[in-house]
Amino acid sequence: MKRLQVFALAGALTLTVFTGAFAIMGMARGSTKPATPALTAQVAPATATASAPQRWDD
Repeated sequence: MKRLQVFALAGALTLTVFTGAFAIMGMARGSTKPATPALTAQVAPATATASAPQRWDD
């Protein structure tokens, strides 16, 4: 391996370690913002058509 490749690999690994550490520290500290409730959509039930049987024995 050339010296430039070694330094590039070392730099990439160092950045990976730092970003991982910052992510772990952020998760350990918790969010500063309150969680917003998720928006939910309710679907209306389908209406029965006139041709559909109303009971199973029809």
